[in-house]
Amino acid sequence: MSTVKREEISLYQEAKASLSSLFWQTAQVFTSLLVIFLFAGGKPPGWLVTTSFVVGTVFVFWRENKRTKDGSSEHKQINNNEHKPNKSMVPTYKSYKQRKANQVLRRSIAEKETTIDDQSDAKFNASANYFEKADYVSSEQSYAKQTNMDRDSKIQKWQNYFNFALIIIIFTAPLFTFGIKELGKKNYKIYKNNQGMIAEINSKPLVYSSPVISQIPTDDNPEKTQKLSKSVEPQLVEPIEVENKGIIYNFKNCQKSLNVNSSTQSISCAILITSTKENVQLRLYSNRTSSQRSRLLDQGKEYVATKVEFGTYSSNRIGYVKNSLIKDVPIEAIIDFDGVPLELNQIDILQFTSYLESSYYKGKLNTELRNLPVIPEK
Repeated sequence: MSTVKREEISLYQEAKASLSSLFWQTAQVFTSLLVIFLFAGGKPPGWLVTTSFVVGTVFVFWRENKRTKDGSSEHKQINNNEHKPNKSMVPTYKSYKQRKANQVLRRSIAEKETTIDDQSDAKFNASANYFEKADYVSSEQSYAKQTNMDRDSKIQKWQNYFNFALIIIIFTAPLFTFGIKELGKKNYKIYKNNQGMIAEINSKPLVYSSPVISQIPTDDNPEKTQKLSKSVEPQLVEPIEVENKGIIYNFKNCQKSLNVNSSTQSISCAILITSTKENVQLRLYSNRTSSQRSRLLDQGKEYVATKVEFGTYSSNRIGYVKNSLIKDVPIEAIIDFDGVPLELNQIDILQFTSYLESSYYKGKLNTELRNLPVIPEK
């Protein structure tokens, strides 16, 4: 092997060792940053997670290649020895002298038998030397060709590893980005939910006492008492109303009506809504979102509104109805609930959400009416 080739191989090995050391240090840096983020309880950025994943993957492939190369070093050494030219085949001075002596002996024998032209003998010797040199040069060329093939094979293998790592980056980077965006959306939704709950707690209206139902007078005549108990209906001593941001919600009644299923009923609650400050726009929700809906609660059970009527308008598929209020002129709103048990005769809480658009306020209003009686169908 020539001195130039040895220097090329030595430089290649030094460059590979330097690159391996640099890559290992880079992997340690990114891994340390990722561990610090995780132990600190924070969310690592997407580029750090992606880079750490890629560096770790390439490092695993590099270690696997190094292990395979070390395990097959003995086999490669045998192959390299087979491709190297046999030094015993290289002509030496001693063998050349012996060959010359043999040629002189052959020449003397040939001269005794027949006369051989000196020019023919010289051509024979030149041909023999040519073929010996050709064999030596061919052996050197074969060894150099095999060395180049081994180097090209290593380069191709590292190119394949790089292409595979690039494919992993292309496929995983969008997934990491999408996951981080989805987490951000969920966090924002939770934050908005919390803000809505805080606003709902802060804007709770005053709680009014439950209505007092007049007692049925008793009499010595049981038949008369029975007739009175059947004819007398509960009456409210005082009206139930709530004022919020200049809007008065006056409870009118909640009435039963049987639906298709004989074990349940529908309830319609009527409310008079009045603006006391100015002409405004008001929106009522039936069931749009968790923070924009109407519901009633009774003995731990929740029933969500299926329909809302506000004047001549009724809720559409997006779950709300909108109407204009004239100052000091009430408009009736009716909220319908389906699937309510037959035994329900009083509502613990009627809660509904509205949205006010006025010159002095623009935003949601959360209103509650408590302890509401339910009257039978007329």
